[in-house]
Amino acid sequence: MSARIYNVNGVLVSTDCKIKMKDNPKRVGSKAYLRYEQYSGSKTIGEYLDKGGLPADLKWDQKKEFIELIESYDSKSEKIVKIVKK
Repeated sequence: MSARIYNVNGVLVSTDCKIKMKDNPKRVGSKAYLRYEQYSGSKTIGEYLDKGGLPADLKWDQKKEFIELIESYDSKSEKIVKIVKK
């Protein structure tokens, strides 16, 4: 199966793109906390989604800086590229 492409707050990512997750920032005992626990520790977008994270969770967690996108998808070259921080 080929990698799927998602738009995460204006950044194109594929399921193969690497991410870095923070420790669970959600309120202990909440549904959000339990769901975050399921996908915490994921190293790629695909792993995040496979462990139960939803595309909407991905957008929210990235917007709130609970996860860091390490790589993005370049649609022109159709390759994964490292995100350079400014």
